[in-house]
Amino acid sequence: ICESDSNTRALLSELELENEIKWSSVRTGFFSGGRLHEFTSVRDFLAFPPLRLHEKLRLGAAIVYASRVDLGTLRRITAAKWLTKLCGQRVYSQIWEPLLRAKLGANAPNVAASFIAVTIRRLFGARTNSKGAERFGYVPGGYARILAVLRDKLESAGIDIRCGTRIERIGSHGSGVELTIGGAQEAFDGAVVTVPVPI
Repeated sequence: ICESDSNTRALLSELELENEIKWSSVRTGFFSGGRLHEFTSVRDFLAFPPLRLHEKLRLGAAIVYASRVDLGTLRRITAAKWLTKLCGQRVYSQIWEPLLRAKLGANAPNVAASFIAVTIRRLFGARTNSKGAERFGYVPGGYARILAVLRDKLESAGIDIRCGTRIERIGSHGSGVELTIGGAQEAFDGAVVTVPVPI
């Protein structure tokens, strides 16, 4: 959890878990050419051997731009195409492609540029004003514990939770939505859809 993750922290507060978050400053490293390079400070960034100076400057400018870009313009372009355009092919191959592959595996070439822009924006918020160190937190027990507490709270409020349920179709129903579940239609006020952006 980043300190700037206000929605997540508000949820944890509602679940009475926010006071349990363990916070710590972290360092960043980047493995390249068989070596782990420190990648925490501006000095580390400028000394990073795999990139030439002009590539570092272009990468830095791209990160600042990505942290402020209108996300609506990035939904129909892949991260690979957008980052290559911003940073150049070599920076994409050296930096972004390995990160996307590590995070998304075989889906890396298809992810929307908005995904990486949101990630960059979020990690910018993790920087403290004093030393530029990133602070991250976690709840002991991780997301398994958070989801268990959330599930208990929702079920105690009478909410029906169905895990592993296939939604076959989403359609409109008056001012709400209609979901086809197991061949039957059910009406709801709304739906939050968490599929990849092009879908």
